[in-house]
Amino acid sequence: MIVIVGALTSCMLTTPTQGVRNVHFRVSDDLKELVPAQLLSDQRVPRAQWMGIPEALRKAPNGSLILACSDKTVFYKPWGPCSHITRKWDDNTLAEAREFFMKNGFHPLQRLYDYHAVVILSDGTTPEQLEQMGYRIRQLQDTEYDFTGMPDTYYCSTYQNELARYAGMPDPIPFNAGWNAYVPADVLSNSRIKVLYVGVQDPHEGENNKPAHP
Repeated sequence: MIVIVGALTSCMLTTPTQGVRNVHFRVSDDLKELVPAQLLSDQRVPRAQWMGIPEALRKAPNGSLILACSDKTVFYKPWGPCSHITRKWDDNTLAEAREFFMKNGFHPLQRLYDYHAVVILSDGTTPEQLEQMGYRIRQLQDTEYDFTGMPDTYYCSTYQNELARYAGMPDPIPFNAGWNAYVPADVLSNSRIKVLYVGVQDPHEGENNKPAHP
């Protein structure tokens, strides 16, 4: 644990994803097309893609990636407020590497209700590819969340990359040389990724929010 804390402390000098430390998404009637790479810096969402978290999770297709966001950067996740990425398996279940001391695999989808916001993403996963991922999920069910980078270890981003590779797909989350890690929010810089919906705790509150400062 000392090694992990020391590593994270040294990483505090590294800039979070796009330099954004706080997230307060707001709805926009003027914005017609959401560009994933600009979502964190702009934080505006077209009304057609703006909704509460339960609705966004319900509308998310099975197999879609979900970027989960707190409202601000925290010291133990210094790479930014959108610090977890997971994948919808079905209406009640996520496939993910969740957190330390927990088994990788299937977890309740409803746990995402407590986040500040969720961003529903498409990486092009088909039902057939999701079925293939299921075999790998079950093969990895005895592994635990691990951020060391050692062979055959996984944290949230590398777990989703592994599932994609197993299904013959490119990595959805690119490598970040600055962090020497696969940073969850960097999925938005992948040109293959599309934002389907943004779910927030209180969709009415975001209708009058001013732009958030990074």
